Amino acid sequence: ALLDLLDDLGAASRGRLQVVAADPTGDAAAQQEAASLGVRPIPYAVRTRDRAEARTVHMGVALTYGDRSVPLEALPSVATMEVELVRAIRAVTAEPDDRVSIGWWLGHGEPDPATASAESPLRTLAARLGSRGPFRTIAPGDAPIPDDIDVLMVVAPRRPVPPAEQVQLDQFVMRGGRVLAFLSSFQPDFERGQPVPVDHGLYAWLGAYGVQLGRDLLVDRVHNEVLAVPIAGTTRWARVNHPVALVTTALDRAVPAVRALPRLVLPFASSLRVDPASEGTDPQIEVWATTERDAGSLRGLVTLDPAALGGASGARLSSEQPGPFPVVVAVQG
Repeated sequence: ALLDLLDDLGAASRGRLQVVAADPTGDAAAQQEAASLGVRPIPYAVRTRDRAEARTVHMGVALTYGDRSVPLEALPSVATMEVELVRAIRAVTAEPDDRVSIGWWLGHGEPDPATASAESPLRTLAARLGSRGPFRTIAPGDAPIPDDIDVLMVVAPRRPVPPAEQVQLDQFVMRGGRVLAFLSSFQPDFERGQPVPVDHGLYAWLGAYGVQLGRDLLVDRVHNEVLAVPIAGTTRWARVNHPVALVTTALDRAVPAVRALPRLVLPFASSLRVDPASEGTDPQIEVWATTERDAGSLRGLVTLDPAALGGASGARLSSEQPGPFPVVVAVQG
């Protein structure tokens, strides 16, 4: 599948992409060259009709351009291979000054990838973002937002963003900056088994761009993911499929940013609503992902007990609004 894709890309490049396929098995010099390019051997299970065995194989790609090199150490799945490969080509060919600079906003209770444990998914995310271009956290009090930042990530603020800093966000957008905002109206308190409202103060800021963030919590009893929750009256935790960890595959596959994602997992998500008065005007607003139709919206929820949310019966609560609901919205203009 990879070689077929590279052949297609090579044909489209009109000779600018040269493909060399090599099997370094038993060739120490070729193995050393692969290692120098960032392609290391990995264990791989090989199954035939009558047996299964583990082998060590080189299953990666190294892209070189001038004196620069970018490895794809182990091939991604076939479903995401094209996206990962094109990203790597873009990364290796982009001049340093043309690479996107990403900032991670801090100062309002956001998680900090720089201080997260080595095993934390935040550290993995920071490493992946750093491989795309310059990546750094924006410390509290960095005002205005630095001019060399192209994309600002606003991830789960838990304290109010002061009005003066919201003005800085607007100024950043108006001078061409892009904001990725990951916001919800609730966070979990597993010790008390309750959802806790989040006061980030960005409702009016989003509303000014034509998007309303609901003060609700989305649930889906059919499409959901496993959560670890405490067992009442004990010190033990249990892993259960939980309605508040909803999953959706309802993505707009025509949008490059999300089309290769097999699904979205959205724990403790709130709904979005596009202001009807904003449709067909500037800014342009597009819905990139919605919940599945089985999802529901709840207000005033006071417990995270799955049984109180319908449990195995899957019954909706009387106060529940049926889906689907937008959960990823893009605003531009």
